[in-house]
Amino acid sequence: MRSGLLVKLLAVGVPIVLVLGAVAVVALLAVGVGARYWWARRKWAALEAQAVDLWAVGAAGIWSGSEDSAQWPEERAKSSLQSWYGATDAASLNKTIEGLVAGATGNPGWDLVRAVDLVRMGLAAGYYDLEAGRSWTRRLAVHLRKAYASWEEAAAGFEQGMAAWQASRNITNPVETGRVQRNLPVLRTAVWPQIPWGASL
Repeated sequence: MRSGLLVKLLAVGVPIVLVLGAVAVVALLAVGVGARYWWARRKWAALEAQAVDLWAVGAAGIWSGSEDSAQWPEERAKSSLQSWYGATDAASLNKTIEGLVAGATGNPGWDLVRAVDLVRMGLAAGYYDLEAGRSWTRRLAVHLRKAYASWEEAAAGFEQGMAAWQASRNITNPVETGRVQRNLPVLRTAVWPQIPWGASL
């Protein structure tokens, strides 16, 4: 009697063990796949964020050269934003950038490249966190790409706007008027080759 019960239990137990084993294997596979997906998403997000930052350096560099204003000391960034644009916090900086997006001078290169540089300064000043800075950069990239088909075109557009602005203020100092031409070699060799104009941001 007892041996018959044991046989029945074993008969029932074997499939349960097999089912539990299969469930465990499936669960482990699911955890593994989930972990790989999570890791891949994190890696992709990090690469995407890096692309946004590098694209911003490529655009702002038309104006600032190899010096990334996001790396400025906080006080320098705050002082520059206040003296050049009257921006003293995130709200006033947003207003300034919105004005450039709207087309303050009618030259998208001159307006939007400066806007990207202002975002970089806003990061250094502590007015923006990284996500806010990247959000602005993505938005400005959309506008710049509508106006220009390449880094070279954007730089030429910016230079035209800068020349018009300098002429309106009788600025003839070659150090100022030759700014873009001095910046282009570094951008062409060290920055732009790392990030395509049309890169996914």
